[in-house]
Amino acid sequence: MGKSLPEIVEQQDPVEIAVWPGISAGLPVLIFGVAFILANLLGIQLQNGEPWLLFTAHGIILLGVIAGWLGWFPNWSYAFSGMAVLFSLWWGTSTGGTHQPLAGPLAWSPLLAALALAILLARSLKPLLKFLQGILRDWSLASLGLYGVLPVAMYAAMSVMPPANAVLFQIVAVLVMAVGAGIAGLAVHSGTRGRVLLLAMSWSWIVVTSGVAIYWHGKVWDVNGQTVNWFEQVLGMSLIWVILAIIIYFPAALALLGRLARRVTGVRQAESARKP
Repeated sequence: MGKSLPEIVEQQDPVEIAVWPGISAGLPVLIFGVAFILANLLGIQLQNGEPWLLFTAHGIILLGVIAGWLGWFPNWSYAFSGMAVLFSLWWGTSTGGTHQPLAGPLAWSPLLAALALAILLARSLKPLLKFLQGILRDWSLASLGLYGVLPVAMYAAMSVMPPANAVLFQIVAVLVMAVGAGIAGLAVHSGTRGRVLLLAMSWSWIVVTSGVAIYWHGKVWDVNGQTVNWFEQVLGMSLIWVILAIIIYFPAALALLGRLARRVTGVRQAESARKP
């Protein structure tokens, strides 16, 4: 006799079943990373009148946000939600006062429209509560969302480099970013997820830094004929890495402060209870 679907699922390897959330968590950085690489190869000026690649990528991400809402925000959906927010923020701030499509505050309109559609389909605001509870319960889910800042940072660091000098480094860096996010999506514990994101962020940024340092080393940068030194580029890119780490792990700092505050409050309450 044939087996029912629940029986088949129960007999499957749980690791095999869990692979899909991990793959989904790696898609946002992969999608935007590919968009930036294609723009470089095709010579498209993303912030100068030709943003169709970015909005195509953003549209795919918003489909993930809607799916996350309808699925009550599983872990992988935090990667999509974070990327959608980060892109809206970046595009809005970088195009403010220009004639670009959806410039300035209008950059948020696709995300707001996607959320409105998700609410209509789900007929409930409870998934939003589930989303917020997930962040309060596990800081690393917020870090998974903020991890989406990496492809944008890579694009900013290498946007003036010719494709022949940048694309190979970009491909390797984006693959490392995506694999790291995918593995983080599989992680069960916040500490494990946080360490995986830190490792992937560091290795991908080493790749980006190598490309930038190799390209700029020896280039003349002023009228006096002074050349760029690779070590100076490494120092500058290292500073950017620190800034990215602060952004991505800001939720961890908040969680630590909250834990310390609760501990201090507990100690004070215990001392007050012991007083006659």
